Amino acid sequence: MRSFTLRVRHHEAMIRIPYSSEFAGQLALAAIDMGRGTYWNHGLSAARSVIYPQDRDIKMALKLDRNEYKPGQEAAATVQVRTSAGTSIPSVIGAVIFD
Repeated sequence: MRSFTLRVRHHEAMIRIPYSSEFAGQLALAAIDMGRGTYWNHGLSAARSVIYPQDRDIKMALKLDRNEYKPGQEAAATVQVRTSAGTSIPSVIGAVIFD
């Protein structure tokens, strides 16, 4: 958790928050006017959620039964699909083969 104090001019304020390795998944951002009310009863406030990018890509591995094939020769392949965390997941694979 972090907090920043900003000066508001003409109803606007800007802040740049540098990257941190702690940022992952959903981040909550809140702006509160501490000049009104008390800590528990704020006058003006706003909040937004931001989804911070993570490695959500699937990983796919293809293993062929041979290094080289001749035209018309049968081939066998094993396809492995995993999440970015390494867990196997059910998948449907489409393939186009040119002979």
